[in-house]
Amino acid sequence: MRNGKCSPLCLTGLVLLMALAGLASWWATRNGPGFEGNSIPYVSAARTFAQSGVMMVPNTNGEMEPLLLWPPLYPAAMGFGSKITGDVLTAGRWLNIFLLPLNILLLAWLGGQMGLAPIARAAICILFAFAPETLYAHVSLMSESITLFWWLATLNLLLLYSSKQTWAVLTGAAIAAAMTWMARFAGIAAIVSGVLFIAVVTSGSRGRRLGRAAVFGLVAVAPLQIWVHVLAHVSTLGTRHPGLYGFAPHQISSFLRALLRWLVPFDEMTALKFAVLAVFVAWLALTVPAVWRRRAAWFANEPEGTGLDKFGPALVVLNLLAVEGLIFFTGIFLDPTLDMGDRMHYFGFVFTLVLMGAMGTVLLRGALAGSQPWVRLLAAGLPVGIVLLYLAGGSQWIWQADEDHLTFNCRSWRESPTLAAVDSRYSHALIYTNQPAAIYLRTGRTDIRLVPYAYDKTRPTPLADFQSNFANMLHETAAHQGVIIYFYLDNFRAPLADVEKDPRLKVVQTFPDAIIFAPSGS
Repeated sequence: MRNGKCSPLCLTGLVLLMALAGLASWWATRNGPGFEGNSIPYVSAARTFAQSGVMMVPNTNGEMEPLLLWPPLYPAAMGFGSKITGDVLTAGRWLNIFLLPLNILLLAWLGGQMGLAPIARAAICILFAFAPETLYAHVSLMSESITLFWWLATLNLLLLYSSKQTWAVLTGAAIAAAMTWMARFAGIAAIVSGVLFIAVVTSGSRGRRLGRAAVFGLVAVAPLQIWVHVLAHVSTLGTRHPGLYGFAPHQISSFLRALLRWLVPFDEMTALKFAVLAVFVAWLALTVPAVWRRRAAWFANEPEGTGLDKFGPALVVLNLLAVEGLIFFTGIFLDPTLDMGDRMHYFGFVFTLVLMGAMGTVLLRGALAGSQPWVRLLAAGLPVGIVLLYLAGGSQWIWQADEDHLTFNCRSWRESPTLAAVDSRYSHALIYTNQPAAIYLRTGRTDIRLVPYAYDKTRPTPLADFQSNFANMLHETAAHQGVIIYFYLDNFRAPLADVEKDPRLKVVQTFPDAIIFAPSGS
């Protein structure tokens, strides 16, 4: 059980789950991977890297500039992969298909090193594989999948180091942490928690622990520091503006919806989510005290080496606190537009799953030591129910992925008459739009410009420079015989009513999903 050992039955189940997960990612992306607005810089950087060895991304004015606000590992992986597949999008798709089974394997290894009961390990792997958050991360061209791979590798190597304490394992853990940060800036949490784990939690003299923590930290931060140093010589790095921002109501509600979806993995069904939450709280209130009273029988009869690893839960808690602390610090003091939905808390979700597996192990073993059947039923009932909910929710998500969950690569966008018109009539025209990712995915054009914002992205406050930006858009459109393509989506950009009533514009074409405008004199 400890150190990741697995019985033949357990190993067979793990291999089947990994194969099923890879097949699910493959089938969900049979018409191409998921693509959203934040996919543009990754795909663009990967394409330019594959072509010229330099990572360039389009800005909001349709001009190319060096990759600044995103780390380079994910674009580099897709760029190298495109040498095999012939296309960056295909490379990203196959990267996800392989990473999902590998991440399940690393999660199972982590559970084994922590000493989780086999049934608890099986449960967290199933919950992970069928969670909509996991499926979305492994069908979309986003950095979560590769970041999680290196993050889980870091945790496993740090736990291995806690028992072996060799320089080779420590160096491997530091390199994995460096790759985590190179894949996503939030990976700094893996480095911070790793330093604290080595310095405070692991065994050994104080000098030994502090010295090795320093080595781990220096090795882990070096690659990205070199990358930033190089960029500082070619362009001005993007900056945030510190302040005391807090969270808007819609950010708080996004966070609460994300937490509820951890219990019930369906998009809607809010009443069911609250019902399951109430049952979960009641389950804890009944089960934990009942098992706690029987803890003596468990510890007395526990075979040698079957308990929880003393370092594992502490390491996972450190990572959970570090990544969630980073998110809340960023939202409160650095970025008032921070999205607090499912994607932002994905790594916190995975770490919470592992901790639930640890708690489930304690409850299960305590329940088995008790003599009353109702204790055993309570300990197993709700976890089994949640696993079944995840199996149902994940299966539904996979079945509906091509229709609903691939964002701009969903069937409705692939069949968009507006995008067909862009291909046939406006392939060389200057284009302003409120959804540049849709046009970029369809055409590969990097010169698409954004319609200006009318309101603050976090609060319904009119922006002072909107009118001047709107006037500049009209001037540029008229000067270059361009068009404004306005999709029917509300995202705080120029209100459709303002565009429609402007006498300098005329409606060229109307479609079910968008309106195309052009200068009145053209």
